[in-house]
Amino acid sequence: MRVSKRKAQNFGKEKSPEEFLEAYRKYQHAEYSIKPNRLVAGAVEAFREGKTENLQMLFTDISLLYHRYRDIRSVSVFQQLTEGLEQDSAAALIGLVLTKASDETKQEILDQTLYQGIRNEKLCAALITAGANPGAEIDGDVGFILISAASRGAPISTVKLLHDNGASFEDALTTAYVKGYNSETRERLEFFRNKLEGKPQPAKEVLPPALTEKANAVFERAEDPEIKDLLRQILAVLDERLPPAAENKPAATSRRLYPRL
Repeated sequence: MRVSKRKAQNFGKEKSPEEFLEAYRKYQHAEYSIKPNRLVAGAVEAFREGKTENLQMLFTDISLLYHRYRDIRSVSVFQQLTEGLEQDSAAALIGLVLTKASDETKQEILDQTLYQGIRNEKLCAALITAGANPGAEIDGDVGFILISAASRGAPISTVKLLHDNGASFEDALTTAYVKGYNSETRERLEFFRNKLEGKPQPAKEVLPPALTEKANAVFERAEDPEIKDLLRQILAVLDERLPPAAENKPAATSRRLYPRL
């Protein structure tokens, strides 16, 4: 079924759920095509007018919501639908979109949308009210939603919202070290933890510079992904346990690591 760019939005709005999904699947991952966006825009417009079926059917399968590069369309859809609404009303509307999804799919969509939409605090609050879990596993690892907040520059109010609703700094920091996240992300997580939990942690001792350089060189030469992952974990453990070299001086901390409170 071919759909012209000019007619795609009307197609998403006016056609039956079966015809809409057939067309959407055809163009979902098409490179440089705006047809998927227009089809979804039509479904959103129809939803606002009370014809909910097309958008609800789209949200019954999370694989339909992904772009080619793993961005999830639910972020933009929920932002459009909930703009200007109070938190409870926004959460109720999100729930209405997910009415036809299974419980498992609904939870996965909510959690993935929270992870990718972390910069929009009002959307995050509505998603959590609708049932999103800030401590959920993302791609098999815990703590990624807090890591996302730290690495994408979310304010402390967003981090507090996640923490108050079950996100664990311990999980986030463990995953950040094991997965090799940069020091800025880890320091932001530690800063947030100290501010929100009120338990300042002692400064973490690091590897001597010479040993760090050698370890990184070995890591870069490793070709086997499993060996790389093992080395990454070993480096994370050593980074916490080995004493600093005698000539080490405390590194100056960039002020940009600490967000405005």
